[in-house]
Amino acid sequence: MKILATLLVTTAVLFSSCSSSEENIGANYIDLKDQDNISKVIGNEKLNFHIMSSNLSNKLMEQNKKRTSALLKEPSKNLTHLERVRTQLRSLEAPASTSSNDVVADLQTISDSNADNQLVVGFPIDGLNKKYLFGGVITKVAGTDSEDYGILKLSDLPALHVEAGVVDLEDDEYVFVLVGCFGPCTAQNEPGVLVKAPVLGVNNDETHAMIDLSGLGNELNLFEIIKGPDSADNPIQADTLSSKTIKSDFSDSTLIFDIETKIKTDQNENITIVGRWYIKDLDSLKAGDFIKREPNKNVGFFQNDLDEKYISRLPTTKDGATEKVKYYIKNVPEEFRGGFVAAINEWNTNFFNMSGEKLLDYEFLESGDPRNKFIVAGDIRYHVIEWDLVNLAPYGGFGPSISDYETGQIVSANVMVQGPVIVNLYKGWFKVEEDANLLASHGLTTAAATVRDNFANSIEKASTKKSFKLSMGNLEFNIKGQSPEYHDPLVAAEEVKKRMDFFDTPEGFDFDTYMLGYFQELVAHELGHNIGLRHNFRGNFGKQSDHAEGEVSSSVMEYLSRTERHLNRISSYDMMAVKFGYMGITPEVEGVFCTDENVPSARNPRLSAECSRNDLGTDPYGYFKQILQKAFDTVLNKSSDQASDWLVVQMKSEIQNATQGMAAYYSSAEDTSETWTNWNSDVSRPTSVREIKNYVLSDLKSIACDEEIAEVIQGKSEQADQEKVKGDIKEIKKRVIKHMGEFGLPTRAISNCD
Repeated sequence: MKILATLLVTTAVLFSSCSSSEENIGANYIDLKDQDNISKVIGNEKLNFHIMSSNLSNKLMEQNKKRTSALLKEPSKNLTHLERVRTQLRSLEAPASTSSNDVVADLQTISDSNADNQLVVGFPIDGLNKKYLFGGVITKVAGTDSEDYGILKLSDLPALHVEAGVVDLEDDEYVFVLVGCFGPCTAQNEPGVLVKAPVLGVNNDETHAMIDLSGLGNELNLFEIIKGPDSADNPIQADTLSSKTIKSDFSDSTLIFDIETKIKTDQNENITIVGRWYIKDLDSLKAGDFIKREPNKNVGFFQNDLDEKYISRLPTTKDGATEKVKYYIKNVPEEFRGGFVAAINEWNTNFFNMSGEKLLDYEFLESGDPRNKFIVAGDIRYHVIEWDLVNLAPYGGFGPSISDYETGQIVSANVMVQGPVIVNLYKGWFKVEEDANLLASHGLTTAAATVRDNFANSIEKASTKKSFKLSMGNLEFNIKGQSPEYHDPLVAAEEVKKRMDFFDTPEGFDFDTYMLGYFQELVAHELGHNIGLRHNFRGNFGKQSDHAEGEVSSSVMEYLSRTERHLNRISSYDMMAVKFGYMGITPEVEGVFCTDENVPSARNPRLSAECSRNDLGTDPYGYFKQILQKAFDTVLNKSSDQASDWLVVQMKSEIQNATQGMAAYYSSAEDTSETWTNWNSDVSRPTSVREIKNYVLSDLKSIACDEEIAEVIQGKSEQADQEKVKGDIKEIKKRVIKHMGEFGLPTRAISNCD
């Protein structure tokens, strides 16, 4: 099994078990930069480890076959699926004719070849044949201005249940194994060896089996596993410069160690990637009487990728948890903290009203707090909200979690906020609009357009939109940064190639008041993901007001435009979902939920048109029609005898979203029109499938082929202006035709109109 990168330094770790005691964050932290003379016991009374450098640990590791055999023979007999594991070890290393001695010799050769880069683990003999939780999370991506690699942060190997054991092959040679399944064990998914490593011997106290894990590092090569969208034709060229263990720590019955890998890409970027790996006592994560709950189609909860039987949710006191879920909040500037606190308080208020108990606790970690280096997003021991100062990514907010696949209990949850990028973009949006509007009010429309375009150009980033695949054996990492179902979109970043003023800044809000609401909504949305909730793209159907806080949607898990999102709050759908997930109360309303995989697309245009990431308000079709009309009107610039300063490329997203949004009603009518709830908000619209299709085509044609277009073009005073408008209209039609075709609509009527 591929594992731990080329990651391991010359250290030795000894496990031992005792009784429990209070744990202090950072009390067991070790910086491994000084590798020559490390000798320190870390842990607590229940479980502790001895970290040693190689030159010191060698004295403890003198081989004694008889002593090793005497201590390990009985644990070896007790390993579950022993014969299956023994057979698999032989088949993994060599052809069937190869002896067990060859297997051990091969493992030992790997160990010897990595003598300068090894991690020796003293595993407690009395801890063999017990269950553990094993996995890893990428906690840092630094050294690049590109968002491409930033999506790797918080990618994780799904937490695996493993049994630790040793296998006696021949001549008293032993192999250490972690045995388990990639998810629930079934007839098709039988237990097997997930990790294997040679046993070097036992320590002098005869309490620990000394395991050399260094050979495992050879199996993970960043050059091979980080690949572009087409791994055959467009691989990411990257060389590993170095990889080493830089930190080790223990608390909450969990040993963690950080692996820092440095790579150089084909773009000559030096990138640092840090992974935090953990070995956790499985019993320590159980929340007493955690209640497993199967999903309900009317509300959306995440489910563990390894087994989608139960919804994922945080433990509460009703599940036997002894305290509230505590978040450590890092790096947030003082002026924006109000929005973060408001989001946490908002969830607590709703939980208290529902159950009589608050769910969340929080603490801001100040810049000088020494715990900052111990508590990082992605560490399975903590819940973290982080204003990301290092990692660049294409999302605004990101709310992944790690859950136990056997129960659905969320073990660790994190919120990442692209704070510096968000602030710069939205501060620019408000400032540019203020300056441009002032210029326009004095008749300086060209100067106003230049100000806006200069800002758009200044924030444009080149991105190749790489996608990645990381795998360990048969199991792939969850690269959640690539998965939109965990995201809150960074709207402004998606608009860097088009004009920022297609939608005006909200009336009555300046930058400060807007951002307070913005961050409250963003953090509440991401905490919703942490609580277990998925996106709900029918939230806008519950809109009650355009301007009232908490009334622009029935769900904080909806995507709204930047003209409304600062007003969005936890609402009726969210609490209906939470009541089900956390109290088992059956949802009382149907048909108010849809999520990412329900959204129609060019690949699957027959999914319901009433599930969209891009709509707004209670009449999505009417909204899309309005936006497409606005795109045509913008380039026509009817109120002037001059051409518009807009370029079609600056509206390409609006044109695409509006056209596809309308087209989806045509393409999905046959399969889904009977389930639509808001199509008939305009009572003049037809209800039969054939009439719906004709209605959509007629609307698209009436906008794209409006007879007034030719008159407006002729009304421009200069030939150059006429030619520009004519070219712009032609380009918009070209895009409309393209997006109609993607959804299977006939396009001849629009193609043939002048």
